[in-house]
Formats: sequence, structure tokens, C-alpha cells
Amino acid sequence: MAEAKKARKQYPDRDTRIAMADKKIAELEALNKSRRELIEKTEAKLNERKEMLAKSEKMLASVIARRNKLIAAKERPAVGSEAAKAMKAAEKAQMDQLKAIMKEKGITLEDVIKAL
Repeated sequence: MAEAKKARKQYPDRDTRIAMADKKIAELEALNKSRRELIEKTEAKLNERKEMLAKSEKMLASVIARRNKLIAAKERPAVGSEAAKAMKAAEKAQMDQLKAIMKEKGITLEDVIKAL
């Protein structure tokens, strides 16, 4: 029983190898083209999402400002209430005291404004 020798596969000649390389080049060019297109679509989507985020952040800042304004209005005493009258009286007393000090030192309101 003699074993049959397997025939070795013939190594492709140059023309065949060139054809295989051309085929591989075409495949890789198509793959690269599709990847470039996918990158362009992804960048467009990214830019769109960035714009939407900027709008959303702007809206958030607006809502926060409105909320802070409402909180400040809530904490402020009602017009005509005793607390509001006391607050105005305290502010007037401070202003009178400031005017007296300025008069003593010979400083005018214009001098203070220029210094600021």
C-alpha cells in the first residue's frame, strides 16, 4: 500500500497576483469611501446635537434666572406691609447717615461717582 502523494498547490503567477491585488485595492477603496461617508454623517449629527445642546443650555439658564427672580419676589415683603415700611425706614436712615458723613468730610455725590 503506497500512499498517494498529494499534489502541491501551484503558486499563482504574477498576472494572477496582480489581479488579486487589484481586487483587494477595489475592495479597500470601496470600504474607505463608505467609512468617509459614515464619518461625514456622524459629524453632521454631532454638529446638530451640539446646536441642540446650546439651545437647551440657553433655555436652562433662562428658567434658572426666572426661578431666582420668583424666589427673590417671594422673599421680598409685600408693598405697604409693616416689614416693607420698616425696611424703607432703615434704608432712609442709612442714607441720611451717609449724607451726614459726606457733608462732614466735604465730599459730594459727584466725587463719589467719579471715584467709582
